[in-house]
Amino acid sequence: MSKICLHATEIQRREQQTQQTVTIQAYLKTLSVV
Repeated sequence: MSKICLHATEIQRREQQTQQTVTIQAYLKTLSVV
């Protein structure tokens, strides 16, 4: 049970990191355009 919970939080953390990376990349693209 706790293993499944741990796995879920790990996936969530990875998804958050991916979202942050995408947001940062989009932000940098906007800067380079300007």
